Amino acid sequence: MNGNIRKIPKNRMSPRASVILRIRATLLLILLSMFDGSLYVFMPVTAVIAAVLILAAYFTAVVLLLPMYCKKYFYILDRDKITVNRGILIHDKTEVSLAAVQYCIIYAGPVQRLFGVCSIRMMMAGTSVTVRELPLKAAEKIKDLAEYDTL
Repeated sequence: MNGNIRKIPKNRMSPRASVILRIRATLLLILLSMFDGSLYVFMPVTAVIAAVLILAAYFTAVVLLLPMYCKKYFYILDRDKITVNRGILIHDKTEVSLAAVQYCIIYAGPVQRLFGVCSIRMMMAGTSVTVRELPLKAAEKIKDLAEYDTL
């Protein structure tokens, strides 16, 4: 009986996704540091406390949360549906019938293009689902399956 059950592989984010997310976190750190530097002129003690909190949050996110997020984020592409799982504390599982997808958008920002990954947004009536940080060929395969509804 177990021979009839088909094992469907989990497709994870691109291995480069953690680097991309770290770059985004670093850019946010730079932006917050600039704000904190301007705060230092008027309230130096508050600015120092804010800087310590910003650095603690940055290192917590980069060292602990990003690897966990990349591990928990995956999608399963089946014959007629795609299932997207994500979340560290709050787990979100979204199943989408490929027949319900009206159109798909493949997009990539400058950092994503630099690392050769993209995201795909699948639009349905009233909602959309996004699969992030996957290789371009995988996104094109999902788009073809959703548009032509065949495997």
